[in-house]
Amino acid sequence: MRPRPPRLQAFSIALGVVTGIAVFFSLLWLSSIPLRYVFGIGLLVAVFGWIVVEQIPDQLDWAVVSRLHWLLTLAGALPFVGIFGAMALAEYTPSNELVLYSSVFALVAIVGTACGTRRNAKIQHRTQAIHAAVSGTKLRRYYFPLTLVSSIIGVGLVHLAVGRSLSVGTFVGQIIGIFIGVIIGNSMVDDRTVTLTALDDCLLVGTDGTVAETAVPWRRVRRVSIDGDTLRIVRRLPWPMVYEVDLSQVSNRDTVLEAFRPRLR
Repeated sequence: MRPRPPRLQAFSIALGVVTGIAVFFSLLWLSSIPLRYVFGIGLLVAVFGWIVVEQIPDQLDWAVVSRLHWLLTLAGALPFVGIFGAMALAEYTPSNELVLYSSVFALVAIVGTACGTRRNAKIQHRTQAIHAAVSGTKLRRYYFPLTLVSSIIGVGLVHLAVGRSLSVGTFVGQIIGIFIGVIIGNSMVDDRTVTLTALDDCLLVGTDGTVAETAVPWRRVRRVSIDGDTLRIVRRLPWPMVYEVDLSQVSNRDTVLEAFRPRLR
């Protein structure tokens, strides 16, 4: 088989970067090799990993359609599981260096998962029948809780990464500060415009002019309802969200209703 020239595909690059960073941090923490050599090895592994996975595009497509890219997030969480387990069972105190390495690796793994999610959405858009595509809104009052929770988790990880313990009073104070900040931030933006595309097996959600960013299986859609001229789509956990479509502004109203009618409940 002739080697394929690697393409600048986000998910392939992310897989290479995740592998390279894992090798880089492992060598940096476990060996006495000078930093410049460790960096070079990690860079070579990242580039080689990207080239290798680009040789198997069909297998990559199968992996993201099977949602195996979520294993990257699991891999990113494993160092923290090990750290917390050691702290609980053996009174182990991790070094700031180890916690920082784990935090960076987890962040890169999450970015890799996001790249896989987008690739899956593009595959679904390319391979399934499109029943309707319509512009809607993602209501800011519903993504406010998601922003708040993710911000709180982020603050906790930052404190963990720099090795600082939090008192209850300090943590509550920071939560209040985050809450106020999120309220102010959300009050300065309007409801976000999204593109909703109904396929056979899933609902595609796209933002910022992108048709396919996330593929939501219909089993993850809790409810589709029509209230007057408003089509409302409610998404389940773990990413609860509500999308609304103003049917009075839709030129192909009958087509849209026909596409979503089997999902009404």
